Order: sequence, then C-alpha cells, then structure tokens
Amino acid sequence: MRECVKAFISDIDLRETIIPYAAAAVDLISGEQVVLKKGPLITAVMASCAVPGFLPPIRWNGQILVDGGVVDAVPARLVRDGGANVVIAVDVGLAFYQPFNIEDGIDVINRAAEIMNFHLSRQSRDCADVLIEPPVRHVEWVNFFHYKELIHMGEKAAESKIDEIRKLLQHPFRKKVFRWIKKYV
Repeated sequence: MRECVKAFISDIDLRETIIPYAAAAVDLISGEQVVLKKGPLITAVMASCAVPGFLPPIRWNGQILVDGGVVDAVPARLVRDGGANVVIAVDVGLAFYQPFNIEDGIDVINRAAEIMNFHLSRQSRDCADVLIEPPVRHVEWVNFFHYKELIHMGEKAAESKIDEIRKLLQHPFRKKVFRWIKKYV
C-alpha cells in the first residue's frame, strides 16, 4: 500500500505542503481523534485511509491509527476548528445501502457502523459552508467496481455547487486566497 501511495504523492513533511493539509485519524489505543499536522505525508495519508477490517492500521508515535471516519465521516467541524474560513465538505453517504441482508455477525457489525457513521456525519456536516452530496447511496461503500460511475457522479455534484462556491469567495480576503489557490493547484 505504501508503494502505491508513493506513486501519487511525495514523502515530504506535512508542514511542507503548498496548501496546508492535515489528516484525520483515530487512535485505537485511546479511542481519540488524532489530527496529523506534522510528520511524513505518506504515513498521514495511509493512516487516514486505514479503514478497519480492510486496510491495516498504521503504527506511529506510539499510536495505532485508523481512518478518521470511524468518529467523523464528514470532518467539517474539524476543518472549521482548524481555522478554515470557508469549508467545502463532501458527504458520500456511507450509510443505509439498500437492500441490506443481515445474515451473520459481520453483517451486524457493518450495519451498526453504517448507522453510527450516518448519525455522526449529520452533526459535523452542519459546519460546512457548502455541502456536496454525490448521489452514490445506491452503491455499497465496499463495492469498488463502480469507481468510474462514482467519480462521474462526484464531478457532477461538485459542478452543481460551483456558483455557490464562487459566491462565498466574493469577499475581498477570500478573492485573494482563491487567486493563491488557483496559482498553485
């Protein structure tokens, strides 16, 4: 997995990214949310992608880290508390795939996690200035075979919010930030 991530991003320190970046994870030892703001970028990305049961946790700084979605599927509040003036969040609606067959203990655990994530994301998404919601709820989140369709739906959902985003960026300070982002992205 590390080699795959290395193919897409440089192994720099989080503090060296052009656009400030932080990764959300959860420490399996303490149960606390961890915001990674310094240290190896690849380690942070891997920790924030370590979905329990699918990808192994990442051991770092005496912690065992997994995907931050365990406690906050839409970390808009985390971004707002981190100082962001404008928060654009994406909710892919991990919960409530239908129909859902509950045939064994694993199905019970998966369904309980989906319900928990649904309710947790509702609390945080209210902190977003713009909320993008691709209509992907018909695809079970562990089904990776529909990725092209899902990417297309995400692009369309983002495009539908462009006017709303532009309106938010009309403030003089925000215009300056937007020009800076366009320069580097």
